[in-house]
Amino acid sequence: MRKIGILGGTFDPIHLAHIALGELAKDRYSLDMVLFIPTGESYFKTRVGRKVTPAEDRLAMVELALKGHDGLEASDIEIRRTGHTYTVDTLEELSALYPDARFYFITGADALASMETWYLPDRIFSLASVIVAEREDQVTDGELDATISRLTERFGAIILRLKNKNMDISSSEIREYIANGTRPAEALPDEVYDYILNHGLYKDARLPADQ
Repeated sequence: MRKIGILGGTFDPIHLAHIALGELAKDRYSLDMVLFIPTGESYFKTRVGRKVTPAEDRLAMVELALKGHDGLEASDIEIRRTGHTYTVDTLEELSALYPDARFYFITGADALASMETWYLPDRIFSLASVIVAEREDQVTDGELDATISRLTERFGAIILRLKNKNMDISSSEIREYIANGTRPAEALPDEVYDYILNHGLYKDARLPADQ
């Protein structure tokens, strides 16, 4: 069976830490490819009033960022979907598109702790294994162990651990730099930075913080 990683996110904008995580997961678990999936109308971010850059721009930046990275591909599966976007819907659709594949949902240790509150978590864990990127600045080993034990016992989840490099980059900081007329050093691929400038993005940095 093909092994396909799934790395979702707002990607507002995508940055080098996102790409490094995709490469690391692909190499560590011998994935055939990793799909980078920009969010469409995310239920959670809509509920908390999260304002994001138009999906077409975020997708275009992801496509530019992944050029030359074999096995890393952009997917518009969520931005094509109307209405609220749920992870389980994406996994169901991907399962139909790739019936011969085994899926690996890549997420951070902080997000893993909240997955049992997501829409239909039992179905999510039945459709995909989870690769959890560990960062010491997010959760302790003890907290992560407890979360994995709880999800394994409750849902039969298959959770794989991945030591992630602590790259001190966030999308919100990048937006702030650009709004102030400064290029964020060693944070963005050249093509993404050029796209941002050419399309006048992030002139207002007052978007809520994210990763």
